[in-house]
Amino acid sequence: MTIFHKLNSMVRKPGIQASLPLLFLALVVVLLPGCKSTEDVKVNNKSADLYFGEGSVHLSDGNVPFALENFSKAVELEPDNPRYNNYLGLAYLFLMKVTPDRNTYPQAVKHIKKAIELDPKYTDAKLNLGAVYLDMEDWDKAIVTFKIVLEDIFYNKHGKAYTNLGWAYYNKGLNEMALKNLRTALKINPNNALAYNYMGLTLLKTNKLKGAVAAHEKAVKLRPSSVEYNYNLAVALSKNKDRDGAIEVFEKVIKLNPTSEKASRARDYIKLLK
Repeated sequence: MTIFHKLNSMVRKPGIQASLPLLFLALVVVLLPGCKSTEDVKVNNKSADLYFGEGSVHLSDGNVPFALENFSKAVELEPDNPRYNNYLGLAYLFLMKVTPDRNTYPQAVKHIKKAIELDPKYTDAKLNLGAVYLDMEDWDKAIVTFKIVLEDIFYNKHGKAYTNLGWAYYNKGLNEMALKNLRTALKINPNNALAYNYMGLTLLKTNKLKGAVAAHEKAVKLRPSSVEYNYNLAVALSKNKDRDGAIEVFEKVIKLNPTSEKASRARDYIKLLK
């Protein structure tokens, strides 16, 4: 299981069709470093490396508070390390998911911005900053940031930036721009389930029902166990007047996660359809 799948099961933001971590981040699992000789590394730096490694393991396991604690110690020991600041910012972002009553967005922005200031070529951090703005629903800042990401012609995650741009434009009501960016994302990676999901939502919003169903079917084919994607497919089928198909997929949503918010909504839909 990748870090993305673990975090997908760990965090959800009620009331939003797709929120973090149904956003593309630049996130890499970092293993604990091996032993180094004292001649090669200073004591403080070695301690910072260990804290960073432990924080990465905790983040991968979904233990956000412990990840935050370890990343904070790494930054305290080595405040000018861009990578440590980037991951500390991400930990603050994920903390919003497990403790939504705490506003940790400012700390997330602060540390990821510092990472970029320390290393202006750190495009992964720029992608993550855009993801923070998306989660804050600051669509304009997100769009500007993802466009900056795309200026790095050597960056190998343009598909993620285009996907997130599509979501930002969707939320601004700029549906054609959303579709344009999502199509570009899918040209880069035809197996991008998230882009298909966003495309389905955009097509449904513009009343292109057959296209919406087709896009959501592709998302579900790529991620058959996703409650979010199956739920969105069922809604599209319902609006496309495919009663039996919608009921079948809504029942799948309930089986996948019976206690989820989407399962509760699926039960309501089934009552209306029967």
